[in-house]
Amino acid sequence: KMLLAIAASNRWGLKHIDVKRAYFYAKVLREIYVEIDEKDKKEEEGDIVGRLNFAMYGTRDAASSWEACYIEVLTKAGFALGKFTPCVFRRDKVVVTVHGDDFTCTGPEVELQWLRKSMQGTFEITHEMLGPDAAHSQEVRILNRVIRWTKEGLSYEPYQRHADIANRELG
Repeated sequence: KMLLAIAASNRWGLKHIDVKRAYFYAKVLREIYVEIDEKDKKEEEGDIVGRLNFAMYGTRDAASSWEACYIEVLTKAGFALGKFTPCVFRRDKVVVTVHGDDFTCTGPEVELQWLRKSMQGTFEITHEMLGPDAAHSQEVRILNRVIRWTKEGLSYEPYQRHADIANRELG
């Protein structure tokens, strides 16, 4: 919500970047071996294992490997890591928050475009820009929350499932 406040007060857009298959970009932080599936080996090979070079979904270290990967990419691009969380970064006027493989950013549009191109050089991504101009989306879904750009400013609709759970629990 703080990112939305920064965007609204500066009349900046909000860029949402999603990294596809994020964990597969992250080098493993320690030696990890996995058993090779029966369909991926010949019968005469018996029980064999493979050593992972990159993180794999479902492994215990995948999230921490991915965190180390995106921290390295963003700090090499000149971003400073937040003092209290490894999920917030700042470079000049651009502020980025990270949740899993979702990057939500605000700042001057030219700098957001630079960030998008920079990330495309490293990762396969999808992206969407919420903003006041006709070329921008007027509504985006970020982490299952609907954010709209209106004439009055930004509106934030919480995740409907959470509201349904609260209504059910409270009767």
